[in-house]
Amino acid sequence: MSTEPFDFIGTSRYRCPVSTELGDHLTNFLAMLKSKQELREFKISMIASCLFLDSYPPRNAWSLYQYACDQASRSGALVHEGSANMILPSSFVKMIEAELAKRVMLFAQDRGTTSAQIHEGVLKSFRNCWPIIRNSATCLVCLQRKPEYGLPCRHSVCENCVRIFGSRSDEYAWSFQVYSCFCGFKTPGLVVKVKPPTAGVRVLSIDGGRVRGVVPLVFLELLEKRIGLPCPIQEFFDTCCGTNSGLYLPS
Repeated sequence: MSTEPFDFIGTSRYRCPVSTELGDHLTNFLAMLKSKQELREFKISMIASCLFLDSYPPRNAWSLYQYACDQASRSGALVHEGSANMILPSSFVKMIEAELAKRVMLFAQDRGTTSAQIHEGVLKSFRNCWPIIRNSATCLVCLQRKPEYGLPCRHSVCENCVRIFGSRSDEYAWSFQVYSCFCGFKTPGLVVKVKPPTAGVRVLSIDGGRVRGVVPLVFLELLEKRIGLPCPIQEFFDTCCGTNSGLYLPS
């Protein structure tokens, strides 16, 4: 029988664990550090807000992120340009922990605001810092995943952030409209269609047959009418393949 106390925090995240790449993404973010002042006023606050967005339950959740923060603090990214001084890793980790605790307290005092709304406010409060920051390896909205979609403002985001901060379409439940950059800049509209979590890989395969190729075409038309949604039948498949005339039908 184990003598270790039961880990309620870790168990609560069993199906939604902290990203194993979190330390690498924090390191990427810190690598763009220009000054000690920027670290204190921007980077620490941004990292703490990202951890707060991800944390559940919010209380006592620091243990979930301490290892990744320790990893980032020892990466050498805390040596900022133009200075011989270095911020101690232990001080860096303590500053993030204190900032995260402060955000949890503010959240507890205002129960009508979600963590996503709070984080969005943090992103927009640093809008003067974002124009010069670009990174294709880390989503700058959450600092936890690789970006998957590029925005017209040249920032890029991951699918999870699109789901959290984008506006869900009224016509299609898994289509999200991005009206502006999440960092606060107005951009042309962007529509992102994501695959439902219950969906597998959807393959449409059609045989040929020359004249008989009209048969699958009629079948697809009937299927589209039976589904009754305002989008063409090919939108329901991830990839299409076929032989002879069947190769051209999906297009």
